[in-house]
Amino acid sequence: MPSLLPRPDGEERTTYFFFENCLLGDYTSCLTEQPSQLRIQALVDTEPIIFDYTVSRRLSEECPVYERLGRLVAEYLLGTEARLVEHLLLNPEERYRAYSAAARPRSCSASPQHLVANDLGITPVSLSRIWARVARGH
Repeated sequence: MPSLLPRPDGEERTTYFFFENCLLGDYTSCLTEQPSQLRIQALVDTEPIIFDYTVSRRLSEECPVYERLGRLVAEYLLGTEARLVEHLLLNPEERYRAYSAAARPRSCSASPQHLVANDLGITPVSLSRIWARVARGH
């Protein structure tokens, strides 16, 4: 399930892939109580569990275990910052290599090629060329 960021020019950028039993959310939106700028698209039948952030905040105040859960959620969702750094500092082939070496190789094989390319910030044609170079060991 990719999360998508709609751009002013009408195009969408894939920002992350999530798979079954993964936590998904716009943590910044929750903290700021502002509408999310992200859109979530399910690629398979999905039954999301949705709860109001105010409920989570109240539980955190009442029970320390929920406060710890909130901290763990925040740490989990910080991975998106690392992705931003990759997009800013690495060239497309380096991004692909980091992408496939990290916890995301499943998205390379389980997701449509155009979405993987979009997630890497490249075209599907560029992704095919990178796949070919990497397969040849270059």
